Amino acid sequence: MTNIAMIFILILIVFQTVSISSTPCRPGQYFLANKCRRCLIGFYCPDGVQQLPCEPGNYTNSYEQSKCRQCSPGHFNMKPASTNCSRAQLGYYASANNNNSQPCPVGMYTNKPAQYQCKICRPGTYSTKPGAQTCIRCTLGHFCPDPTKQPQPCFPGTYGPLYEQTKCRTCPQGYYTIQQRSVYCIKCPIGYSCADPSVLPTPCPIGFYNALYAQTTCRQCQAGSTTSALGQTMCTIVKPEIG
Repeated sequence: MTNIAMIFILILIVFQTVSISSTPCRPGQYFLANKCRRCLIGFYCPDGVQQLPCEPGNYTNSYEQSKCRQCSPGHFNMKPASTNCSRAQLGYYASANNNNSQPCPVGMYTNKPAQYQCKICRPGTYSTKPGAQTCIRCTLGHFCPDPTKQPQPCFPGTYGPLYEQTKCRTCPQGYYTIQQRSVYCIKCPIGYSCADPSVLPTPCPIGFYNALYAQTTCRQCQAGSTTSALGQTMCTIVKPEIG
């Protein structure tokens, strides 16, 4: 056998030996101590050589996996090599591939577990603390234009007769309220006028009267009649002086 042939045979043997020794195990396994071993739960073996832990937000729950699974929306895990995912609790949410759950911001809530996003408080309700499970409805005599803030009281001249209101109602003509947080307006009494619903009724001046409730102006007495005091409901005839 010539030297060239011997050299060729030696090269071929070395190549086969290297090929056999560098051939990895199948995906889902890893090579350790000259032996293929199955990938453990919580780990993945992508190339048949190494075993790697699943990153937070991912998991494996069976052996011999070549890749990890993402936590489904509404679920999470915070540790590497996890074998399962935890569901987000009430008041919290977890987006896809999330390594933690987050509290719902103010003005939002979740009332079910395993949610991947929070719900916005409906108009007339609010939440002022993170992690809310429900929204609080706006109380009587208040209005809630911003779901992230506490209810605001109805101002004088306005009222709130219902829950969950985003604005207060203005008192009807001839009605008033001088208090904050009013749930109703007061009818203007006879002998008075209520042009401004946010102030107390004004008594009719002398020469004017009001015989009706809920009036915004007073009526002037007819010629030959007048009133002798403020806040009158009728006029009296003026008797002519006898000289």
